[in-house]
Amino acid sequence: MRRRAYADVSLMRFSTTLFYALQGSPRLRCAVVCAVACVVFGVSIIPTAAWSQSRVTVLRGKELVVSYEASRESAPTGEFVIQHLRLPSGLTVRDVYPSKNIAIVSPLQSNGFDPAPVEVDQSDVAQVCETILRENRGVPLQCGPNVLRYLSRTTNDPDLSNLYGLTTMSAFSAWDITVGASSVMVAIVDTGVFYNHSDLVENLAVNTSEIPANGIDDDSNGYIDDYLGYDFFSGDGDPVDENGHGTHCAGIVAARGDNGIGGVGIAWGVSLLPVRVLGPGGGGTDSDVAAGILYAAQRGASVISLSLGGETPSSVIDSAIEYARTLGALVVVAAGNESVNNDIIPSYPANSEVENVIAVAATDAEDDLATFSNYGASTVDLAAPGQSIYSTYLMNSYAFLSGTSMATPYVAGVAAMMKSANPALTYADLKSGLFQSVDELATLQGKLVTGGRINAHKAAYLASTGTPLAPTPVAAPGKGGTARTLSLAVRRYGQRAVLSGYLKDSTRVAVARKYVYLECATINARRSRSDSDGYFSFRITRPRRAQKCYAFDSFGNRSRSVTVR
Repeated sequence: MRRRAYADVSLMRFSTTLFYALQGSPRLRCAVVCAVACVVFGVSIIPTAAWSQSRVTVLRGKELVVSYEASRESAPTGEFVIQHLRLPSGLTVRDVYPSKNIAIVSPLQSNGFDPAPVEVDQSDVAQVCETILRENRGVPLQCGPNVLRYLSRTTNDPDLSNLYGLTTMSAFSAWDITVGASSVMVAIVDTGVFYNHSDLVENLAVNTSEIPANGIDDDSNGYIDDYLGYDFFSGDGDPVDENGHGTHCAGIVAARGDNGIGGVGIAWGVSLLPVRVLGPGGGGTDSDVAAGILYAAQRGASVISLSLGGETPSSVIDSAIEYARTLGALVVVAAGNESVNNDIIPSYPANSEVENVIAVAATDAEDDLATFSNYGASTVDLAAPGQSIYSTYLMNSYAFLSGTSMATPYVAGVAAMMKSANPALTYADLKSGLFQSVDELATLQGKLVTGGRINAHKAAYLASTGTPLAPTPVAAPGKGGTARTLSLAVRRYGQRAVLSGYLKDSTRVAVARKYVYLECATINARRSRSDSDGYFSFRITRPRRAQKCYAFDSFGNRSRSVTVR
């Protein structure tokens, strides 16, 4: 009640202010007229937090958006304010979205509307918005241009919601640049690939110089019937997967996108080369692995995905990787799943010192280092999502698997996207670009060379423009039970209640993109995720009897309890 009364009083003051502005204040009246003229004859259409004098190409006659800033805390008040918005002469509310607390503000007339691009100052928008905010003094409003936006590339694959890693790595923005080119080949050196999978078959790198199943080495490359790849474990031209691991890795790289089935790979336009070096049980010899790497490089793979390893170094595998380097291939290797520091307990070939190797750790859905993942401040380069990853599997099926084996093809796929965006890039360029394109995370600091998890959009943008995007600040610290604080409050709206709070570290800095859970006596558990301000919320039906609820996170931090009636 107190908030609503305050809003009503504020609106009365707006009316008085507007009256005097139009009747008795020449200076203000002049400012209003100038501001309206700016809107009618040329409004800068660019979003910005701090207005500068830089010039931008815009369209004339576009609109403004006015929104109620405190919509989280007082939605009913926001709707009332927007529906009774005060505007200077010459402007009108074209449309209102009460549930979103948003008003679309347009000029009364469209005189001089011209779709041709013009150059105007950003300060024009600032002046108009300042006038609107002054007319509605005392109410928390935001004002800015109604910016033209464009569709961010997505796909119609029905299982897209299972792939949290795509969102984490900004894949959808990266796809606006490239989804991968079929001319770029990624070799899956693994347990083989179930190549008849309907989500993979379109992206296979077919050897057109070879006639399948005729028992002849048609292209004289030393491998008989390597039409779809080669099986070094069994010594034939049929690299079919009998384990599922390689098929899963292949789908992470390039499960076909926009085909209306299953999921989608990070680089769903590139070509896949199946190379089987491990058997049904997941094991294989150094000689088979080395032969598979050599074959992949000879076939022209730009990137080799190697989700395998062991405790003992192998000179034959290192030699094969070195040979791949001379042919320009980047080799992406899993760091291992023993939860150990590779700086102290090495894993090979992740710890190989050949310069075209990238060692990959795994992160979880909360962007923390996965509990199983190996790490190493000087030996493990970067991370990618690797826990509960959804991808293709045997017999045209799909499965969730976890491991640095799953993180590795994500990085291989992003490298392939970079090569697709700029074919001139060398393996050294790809490696450097991947290093520059991570999102630095507090939980990875001191554990990885880069201290970050790969960002596909940054990598694709860097490859296509030669210019890195601005680095992402290190996320707020807070790993242990005492390093984060949770607040919780309850507000009642009729039969519903909203419980909300903030997740912050011990220095009161917001902790973003972390899961928070709600626990009540008789209400099913709920989960929310903190936003960039650390804010989270739960909407529930009010219980018949009063009960206590509290919020907690996965590291044992807990809020004070609140009573919900």
